[in-house]
Amino acid sequence: MCTIVYRSRRGVIPATLQKPEEGVMCVLIEGVDLSGKSSVVKLLSSGSRKWQTRHSSLLDRANPLYEIARSISNKGMGGTDGRKCTGYLYSSVLAYDLEMFVHPTVDTVQDSTILLRSLAFHDAAGDHAVVKTLEQYACRHTRFDSVFVLTASLDERKRRLRKRINNSEGRVTVNDQLLYTNPEFFARMEECLIKHAYAVFDNVVTIDTSNKDIECVMNEMNL
Repeated sequence: MCTIVYRSRRGVIPATLQKPEEGVMCVLIEGVDLSGKSSVVKLLSSGSRKWQTRHSSLLDRANPLYEIARSISNKGMGGTDGRKCTGYLYSSVLAYDLEMFVHPTVDTVQDSTILLRSLAFHDAAGDHAVVKTLEQYACRHTRFDSVFVLTASLDERKRRLRKRINNSEGRVTVNDQLLYTNPEFFARMEECLIKHAYAVFDNVVTIDTSNKDIECVMNEMNL
């Protein structure tokens, strides 16, 4: 287990911790794969309020390092050393995000964060040095008006994955495959994500989306 030492430190307040424009809402929707996160984000971005969406990166434009990291991650770097190298690469991506971050001027939904997803994966994998490196950025990370962590049972996730495959709705990711190849690690990753979400952020709400339609989940979020 990692030692969690987050939150404020003295000195100049970085842009990520400065207050956004008055009246502008920024919410984070987090969750390990097949938790229902994408459906919620899609509904918010297409609704009457027209939330702007940022995916993983905190920036409203492309993070060039993120594209490189994602390409390498998708191809896979075998073994423990390769996995750790990818973790350190994502920590550099996060550092760039935090340096270049500008607060949104319109209501924005953040679809996952590099920080929480990376912490969850590497904590679950026991990569303590990578976790420690990522934790150094937590106190500088932008805050949100609300943070929703979506979860679902393994059986519900398998049902959603079968539906996705049958309907040809996007590709099957490496994390999706873990549902069958290593369900214990998948569950541990979700536990770690929830743990770090509550350690880093305030206003965190966990919602189990199992056996719920999207309208029910949205009602619980009350946005």
